[in-house]
Amino acid sequence: MRANSKEPEAIEPAFVTDTFATGMLPIEDLGDFIRITFYADRAIYPGRAERVIVSRVVWSRASFMAAHQKVRALVDAEASGKVVPIR
Repeated sequence: MRANSKEPEAIEPAFVTDTFATGMLPIEDLGDFIRITFYADRAIYPGRAERVIVSRVVWSRASFMAAHQKVRALVDAEASGKVVPIR
């Protein structure tokens, strides 16, 4: 655990790639879980694009709500002109 924290330290025992996304589909309610599907739009040729699913994330409802609170705090701080570290 990190000093002065109830949360364990995050580790990366294997290489985890970043996923680029341009948006997300509607959030799916799975009862005790939430599924978010992310996509990336890509051009096939001028004037024609396709939407490619690049990742799906399933969270417990409690974890999703905790993440939502962190995002909300960041959005609120940005709207008020404050800089807030993301933790």
